[in-house]
Amino acid sequence: FRGDVAEIDALIKSPGPQNAQRLRALLKPYIKVLNRAANRAMVTEWDALGDKLDSARERLWHLIAAIIGVALAGAALCTHLLMATREAKRRTRLLGKEKAFSELLIASSGEGIIAVDTNRRCTVWNEAARLLFGMSQREAIGRPLNEVAEFFQIDGIQRAIEASLGGQAATLLDQPFFQRVEDEPRYVDLRFFSLRDGMR
Repeated sequence: FRGDVAEIDALIKSPGPQNAQRLRALLKPYIKVLNRAANRAMVTEWDALGDKLDSARERLWHLIAAIIGVALAGAALCTHLLMATREAKRRTRLLGKEKAFSELLIASSGEGIIAVDTNRRCTVWNEAARLLFGMSQREAIGRPLNEVAEFFQIDGIQRAIEASLGGQAATLLDQPFFQRVEDEPRYVDLRFFSLRDGMR
């Protein structure tokens, strides 16, 4: 082919019927080789394209599997969240009912029930406590206990409150209580307990 290149180049540069026949005769031996080379190049290109398509298809399936996995995980999380929300609402409802029942018991109790926080501010004051001390719930709640009634300033009662805030139950029996200075004393029994609300 190298020996014929110069002549082929000259024939291409000066076209004509005779030159075309001569050019065809010179190129005839190479047509089969070039056809085989073109076929091989095409097959190689198709193989490379097929490999690319296979690789893309495999990546696509991986991507589809990952999306399905994420969707299933999301569905499981949503289901768990819905169930947890429903359970939390149910427990909140039960706690509300228990709280309402506890408040009803406290309100209807014949004994005076008073609760204080760690700062000794009144947080619960039932009807019996109102009748005993002559102070309404609205006036008592939120105020320090020693401001509610001087009765709670007595040393023994102060120590018992301190002990109950420390976690120890205490009982004081037959404590004289004067609703007014001129009245005859009433004798009351006092029981002190600590109550926990979570970590408080």
